[in-house]
Amino acid sequence: MADLAILLGVSIKLCRVRRPETKGKVERGIRYAKENFRPAKTFSDLADLNEQALIWSSHANNRIHQSLCMIPNEAFLAERPQLGPLPERESLYGFEKRIRKVTADGFVPSAGVKYGVPWKYSRSQVEVLPKTRTVEIYSNGEFGPPRVLWRPGYL
Repeated sequence: MADLAILLGVSIKLCRVRRPETKGKVERGIRYAKENFRPAKTFSDLADLNEQALIWSSHANNRIHQSLCMIPNEAFLAERPQLGPLPERESLYGFEKRIRKVTADGFVPSAGVKYGVPWKYSRSQVEVLPKTRTVEIYSNGEFGPPRVLWRPGYL
C-alpha cells in the first residue's frame, strides 16, 4: 500500500489505535446514503436505479455538509486543480495481486479460469497477478512461469 501511495503521490495518515475519534467520518456517508436514498425506492431495472442514484447524489452534494461547512461540489471544484491524472492501468498491475488457494488437483482459480501449477503447490496459498493477456503466479515470493490467459479482454 505504501508503494501505491508513492506512485499516486498521496500520503497515508494512520489512526491511533483504539481511538475511534481519530478515524473521521468516512463510514457516515454510507449510513447517510442508506437512510436518505434507499428507503422506499422502486426501480424498473439497474439503469433506472443508477439514474435515480445520480440524481439523488447531485442534490445531496449541493447541500452544506456539516463537517466541511461548505457544499461538497464546491469543495471538489476548489481542490480540482491540485488533482492529477490517474496513472495508466498497466502501471498498477503490480498492486493487483490476489491470494488464491491451489486446489488438490493442482489448479489455481482466478476470474473464472483455472491455471495449472506444479503439484508441489497443491493445497497451498499462492498470489495471482493478472496482466493484460497473461497471469503470473507466485508462491512464497517464488516466481512461477506466466500462464497464458485464454479470455481476451478480461481486464
